[in-house]
Amino acid sequence: MKLLAIGHSVEDHIHIKGMEEVKPGGIFYSVIGLKSFLEEKDELFLLTSMEHEAEGLFSFLYDGLRKDFFQYRGRIPRVNLYIPDNAERCENYENLAENLGIGALKELNSFDGILVNMITGFDLSLEDLKTLRKSYSGIIYLDVHTLSRGLDENNQRLFRLIPDAMEWISQADIVQVNESELHTLSVKEGEAEIAREALKNGLKCLVVTKGELGSKIYTIENGELKSYFQSAIKIDCVNKVGCGDIFGAAFFISYLKKRSLSESARFANAAAGVTAGYREIKDFIKLKNDTFARFN
Repeated sequence: MKLLAIGHSVEDHIHIKGMEEVKPGGIFYSVIGLKSFLEEKDELFLLTSMEHEAEGLFSFLYDGLRKDFFQYRGRIPRVNLYIPDNAERCENYENLAENLGIGALKELNSFDGILVNMITGFDLSLEDLKTLRKSYSGIIYLDVHTLSRGLDENNQRLFRLIPDAMEWISQADIVQVNESELHTLSVKEGEAEIAREALKNGLKCLVVTKGELGSKIYTIENGELKSYFQSAIKIDCVNKVGCGDIFGAAFFISYLKKRSLSESARFANAAAGVTAGYREIKDFIKLKNDTFARFN
C-alpha cells in the first residue's frame, strides 16, 4: 500500500500533577500507528511542517519516512497540555501554524488512502480539503481533533460549533470524533441525531470514540441509521496522550485492508487501549505485537 498522512507536527509540553514533560506530538502519533501496522513493502508519505531546531525530537521516527512533502518553517506549534484525571484536557498554543499547502501533492490517485488529522485545526483549509476530495477518488479518513476548538485571546483552545461543519465532514468518507468533539458538529443535542445529520451530508461512516468505554460507529443502511458499539479492552491507564491518534491510524489501516467497519473498530480499540498503558515513547516499539495480542 501507498498512504498519505496530513497534519501538523507539534512540540507537546505535557503537564500532569505539577510535572512537565516535553515530547514529540501532533501527527507524530498517527505516523507511529501507521508505521506500526504497515508492511515492509508499503510506503508512507507525510505532509507536515517541521523546524530544523526541533527536528531531533522527531528524527527517530521521521528519518524512515518519505519527506517529499515536508514544509520547513521557522517554528512549529508548541502545545501546553494540561491533563486532569477525569475531564477533558486543556490546551494552550504557542507558535500558531499556518495551513499546510497542498500544491506539491501530485498524482493523488496513486495513494491507497489519505488520513487527515486536524492536529491544530489549521492543518488544511476547507478549500484545500475540497480540492483534495475533488482530485482523489479513494478513502479519506478525517480526524476532527482540534478543528473542534476555537482560539480565545489567551491562545486557549475551547470547544465551539465548527463553522461549516457539514461541509468539512462531507469531504471525507470516514470521520472520527470523541464525545466532546461530536457536539461541535451540530446544534442538535442527541448523539444519534448528530450522526444522522452527518451521514445525510455524504459521509459514509461516523466513528465516535468513548475513552475507556470503547467506540461506536454510525452508518446509514437501507435508508436507516445503524450503530455498532465496540467495548474497549481492559487496561491500567497511565497515559491519555495520542490514544485517539493511534485509534484513527489503526482503524484506517484495518479498513483499507479488510473493508469491515466493525472489525476495524475492534482493532482500533485494541491499539488505543495498549497505548493508554505506555508510559514512554520508546514503548511504542511494542505497539504492533501488543495490539495483535489483545485483538486476537
